[in-house]
Amino acid sequence: MYYTFTVRFSNNHQIEIKDINKFDNEQIIEVRRIALKWRQEHLKAQKYGIDLETVEEKHKNAVLDKKDTIVQAFSASELFDKKIIKITTHSLDQTLKRVGSIGRKTFIDLIERLKVTDTVKKIQWKGYNHLSYTLTQVGDSERYEFALSFYLYQSGKDEIKLITVIKMPDEDKEPERMQHRILDDDKFSEIFAKMEELYKKP
Repeated sequence: MYYTFTVRFSNNHQIEIKDINKFDNEQIIEVRRIALKWRQEHLKAQKYGIDLETVEEKHKNAVLDKKDTIVQAFSASELFDKKIIKITTHSLDQTLKRVGSIGRKTFIDLIERLKVTDTVKKIQWKGYNHLSYTLTQVGDSERYEFALSFYLYQSGKDEIKLITVIKMPDEDKEPERMQHRILDDDKFSEIFAKMEELYKKP
């Protein structure tokens, strides 16, 4: 089930947010206060989403329950091929930067890791009509993190949209921040275009 509430931006533009969580007034008020400080296009243009500070464990548990409900009946390859877990263009770019490959095997391996995530590290909003969730697995020696969102189509099909994959380095270091976009690197442009075309197919 998905729940909705409306927010209004600083220029009076209003949108409806649709999310798997049935947020209490405290969380809805927090998101609305964020919206009132921004124009939607400016918030979307920020590098990172804004962390919600009022979320409770029940909201994080709802995320894990929803993720498990969607993925538990399928193998990683089925989730990829059926596009139940959908790869965004941003995710392609970020994965190539941080993992070094965007081949089919890479994403199936990542989906296997996503399936066993058991912790919601943060819940964010970036001006879209959905929230994003960063998931990880306790004890993962390679410290992968997955930022994702949930969608429900008119057909009733649930979809997980993978936004970003982060592979953390040593615990005392920050994730590597690349100074250029992989999309602008000529040696990767051809393979990136082919993979992007594959993900666009119905």
